Amino acid sequence: MSKTTVKSKPKSSKKPPTKTPKKNGRPTKYSDKLADRICQKIAEGYSVRSICKEKDMVSMQTLFRWLRENDKFREQYAHACEERSYAQAEEIIDIADNATNDYMEKLEGDGYIFNSENVQRSRLRIDTRKWLMSKMNPKVYGDKLDMTTNGNDIGVALSAKQAEQLLKARADRRDS
Repeated sequence: MSKTTVKSKPKSSKKPPTKTPKKNGRPTKYSDKLADRICQKIAEGYSVRSICKEKDMVSMQTLFRWLRENDKFREQYAHACEERSYAQAEEIIDIADNATNDYMEKLEGDGYIFNSENVQRSRLRIDTRKWLMSKMNPKVYGDKLDMTTNGNDIGVALSAKQAEQLLKARADRRDS
């Protein structure tokens, strides 16, 4: 019988790290504190995209996952979106009242010319905010449906005799 010898692997001289390395990247675990910060920024008028671009914030994917999985955050987010509509209403006033760059100096000659590009951009900014407000807070800023015609109710009032005739005609049609 022959003897086989097994050599053991040399032991590594490296010591295991004493501290766990700090994780890089954005936070992913839900916390009430972070959710409060996000919703506060939304209520102040910031977009989710701009909030999620900040270094210490979650990604949009994480935020949307929280909305799917966390009822409390979903409710808090919906309330913040409603509040944002009020901030956007204030922004609309500021945009409409700001006439900066509505007129430009002529390159040749004296005077000013109307800057329609700036005015159109302001109009677009206002219309976009109005549309978003109507979707985020429809009770306050949504379109109101008028259920009347010229101030009259559009419902049909039938006399008892007319109703009886309609029911009889319906029954006759079924029988034939």
